[in-house]
Amino acid sequence: MFAPASHASVRNLNEEQRRAAIHPSGPLLILAGAGTGKTTTLCARVAWLIDQGVPPERILLLTFTRRAAREMLSRARALVGAKTSSRFVVGGTFHSVAYRTILHEAPLLGLDGVSLFDAADAADLLDLLREENDLASMERRFPRKGTLVDIYSRTVNAQRELSEVLVESFPWCADYGEEIAGLFRAYTTRKRELNALPRRLAPLLARGTRRRTPREQDRRSVRARARRRVPGRQRAPGRDRTRPLRRARKRVRRR
Repeated sequence: MFAPASHASVRNLNEEQRRAAIHPSGPLLILAGAGTGKTTTLCARVAWLIDQGVPPERILLLTFTRRAAREMLSRARALVGAKTSSRFVVGGTFHSVAYRTILHEAPLLGLDGVSLFDAADAADLLDLLREENDLASMERRFPRKGTLVDIYSRTVNAQRELSEVLVESFPWCADYGEEIAGLFRAYTTRKRELNALPRRLAPLLARGTRRRTPREQDRRSVRARARRRVPGRQRAPGRDRTRPLRRARKRVRRR
């Protein structure tokens, strides 16, 4: 499909690296250890593909860490130089590219913007809803937030019925099946109101290399918005919006 190697970056590779860089279209799995020139080979392939007429915006470079992503994209741009006036290669960490994609497509998902939920955010919101629904003051101790997060994650990730997960993995919580199901429905509704998505989505959402908005620079912003939705709660003038979520819990207990 493509012409033989012509770009200088390809000619400077060893034989095995060159074979990978000029591989024809189709999937290719390469197993390589540290120091074998993986980044050099990938960047050379990008330059070679663009040499063959592939539009840069049709190339996607993904890696696991921000540092590796910065180095990979920087080296690829240095190799390509001014060969194209088109948009450059899309790239970054799996997390950041996934986030940018979902942020761009948010209207199609029915979201007015996107907020990211990590495990601590999920646990705090479940704990808040647990108290709002008077589940924390039951005669028998209701599952705590950490257990609730584990139950929810296992149910969603395995696509299994809640009752099956409780019986198999959390038998001591099986008597609360109905209450837990109601709590999870409230949790899903509240997340939708907050435009919140868990970090593991598409594929593992994270803040990655994108530029954070002022709201996102404070990791507790989602918790603050959840706290402001406590029914009947009034905000005092000039109140700090990032005060710990435990203040909201104290107000719920007083009521």
